[in-house]
Amino acid sequence: MKKASTTKRVLAFLREYIGQKDYAPSIREIARCCGLPGTATVWYHLNKLAWAGVIRRDSRVARSIVLVGRQPVTCKACLRILAKQ
Repeated sequence: MKKASTTKRVLAFLREYIGQKDYAPSIREIARCCGLPGTATVWYHLNKLAWAGVIRRDSRVARSIVLVGRQPVTCKACLRILAKQ
Protein backbone atom coordinates (compact mmCIF):
# COMPACT_ATOMS: atom_id res chain seq x y z
CA MET A 1 0.00 0.00 0.00
CA LYS A 2 1.36 3.41 -0.94
CA LYS A 3 1.89 5.88 1.89
CA ALA A 4 -0.20 9.06 1.63
CA SER A 5 1.74 12.18 0.77
CA THR A 6 2.49 14.58 3.59
CA THR A 7 0.31 17.27 2.04
CA LYS A 8 -2.63 14.85 1.95
CA ARG A 9 -2.01 13.91 5.59
CA VAL A 10 -2.02 17.60 6.54
CA LEU A 11 -5.29 18.12 4.65
CA ALA A 12 -6.90 15.06 6.27
CA PHE A 13 -5.82 16.31 9.69
CA LEU A 14 -7.22 19.80 8.97
CA ARG A 15 -10.56 18.35 7.88
CA GLU A 16 -10.88 16.17 10.97
CA TYR A 17 -9.72 18.87 13.40
CA ILE A 18 -11.93 21.62 11.97
CA GLY A 19 -14.83 19.18 11.66
CA GLN A 20 -14.63 18.32 15.34
CA LYS A 21 -13.66 21.63 16.90
CA ASP A 22 -15.05 24.22 14.44
CA TYR A 23 -11.78 26.17 14.39
CA ALA A 24 -8.41 25.61 12.79
CA PRO A 25 -5.42 24.07 14.55
CA SER A 26 -2.26 26.05 15.25
CA ILE A 27 0.82 25.55 13.08
CA ARG A 28 2.55 23.75 15.97
CA GLU A 29 -0.42 21.42 16.47
CA ILE A 30 -0.32 20.50 12.79
CA ALA A 31 3.42 19.79 13.01
CA ARG A 32 3.04 17.65 16.14
CA CYS A 33 0.02 15.66 14.98
CA CYS A 34 1.28 15.06 11.43
CA GLY A 35 4.79 14.14 12.55
CA LEU A 36 6.47 17.04 10.78
CA PRO A 37 9.88 18.32 11.93
CA GLY A 38 8.95 21.98 12.31
CA THR A 39 6.70 24.89 11.52
CA ALA A 40 8.48 25.77 8.26
CA THR A 41 7.48 22.37 6.89
CA VAL A 42 3.88 22.99 7.89
CA TRP A 43 3.95 26.39 6.15
CA TYR A 44 5.26 24.71 2.99
CA HIS A 45 2.39 22.21 2.91
CA LEU A 46 -0.21 24.84 3.79
CA ASN A 47 1.08 26.99 0.92
CA LYS A 48 0.75 24.02 -1.45
CA LEU A 49 -2.85 23.54 -0.34
CA ALA A 50 -3.58 27.26 -0.69
CA TRP A 51 -2.08 27.40 -4.19
CA ALA A 52 -4.21 24.40 -5.15
CA GLY A 53 -7.31 26.25 -3.90
CA VAL A 54 -8.12 23.66 -1.24
CA ILE A 55 -7.74 26.06 1.69
CA ARG A 56 -7.73 29.80 2.28
CA ARG A 57 -5.77 31.46 5.03
CA ASP A 58 -4.38 34.75 6.22
CA SER A 59 -0.78 34.20 7.33
CA ARG A 60 -1.03 37.26 9.60
CA VAL A 61 -3.91 35.82 11.65
CA ALA A 62 -3.62 32.80 13.96
CA ARG A 63 -5.87 29.81 13.21
CA SER A 64 -7.24 31.41 10.04
CA ILE A 65 -7.29 28.28 7.87
CA VAL A 66 -10.61 27.82 6.06
CA LEU A 67 -11.39 24.73 4.01
CA VAL A 68 -12.79 25.40 0.56
CA GLY A 69 -15.51 22.92 -0.39
CA ARG A 70 -15.46 21.00 2.90
CA GLN A 71 -15.70 17.24 2.53
CA PRO A 72 -15.77 14.78 5.42
CA VAL A 73 -12.70 12.59 5.72
CA THR A 74 -12.39 9.55 7.95
CA CYS A 75 -8.87 9.22 9.21
CA LYS A 76 -8.55 6.77 12.12
CA ALA A 77 -5.10 8.05 13.08
CA CYS A 78 -6.44 11.63 13.20
CA LEU A 79 -9.37 10.57 15.37
CA ARG A 80 -7.03 8.83 17.82
CA ILE A 81 -4.87 11.96 18.06
CA LEU A 82 -7.86 14.22 18.64
CA ALA A 83 -9.28 11.85 21.26
CA LYS A 84 -6.06 12.22 23.30
CA GLN A 85 -6.30 16.02 23.40
